[in-house]
Amino acid sequence: MITLQQIFNLAWQKFIIEQAPPAMSFDRRDREFRCEYVTKDGSRCAVGLAIPVEQLTYEEQTVTFPSLVDRYPEWFDASVCANYHLREFQASLHDDLASKETGQWKFSNSEMADMYRVVAENFNLTVPSGS
Repeated sequence: MITLQQIFNLAWQKFIIEQAPPAMSFDRRDREFRCEYVTKDGSRCAVGLAIPVEQLTYEEQTVTFPSLVDRYPEWFDASVCANYHLREFQASLHDDLASKETGQWKFSNSEMADMYRVVAENFNLTVPSGS
């Protein structure tokens, strides 16, 4: 069962420690970048790092985190299923930090680390040790 702590830990490792780029794909119709759980090149967003993305259909690649939890509650811990702030959680770890215009991070790594610490505090999570 996937917990918010697990998602946070994976995102911290990937985006703060490894400084990986966001998982964004260009949407030609809307002419902007958008988050995907896993992109064609295999990049994964914060939630995408924790979920079995190979089981998602193409249409499910961009559904909101709450919608994903509703569709696949068996993947998630009960505390995730009962959380009413999942959209904010996902956005604050990935979506709001990436530019829809460039598909890159809008903030420096140290600024993102500070923002992640706020997320940890807001969601009663622990920042991984040694960080």
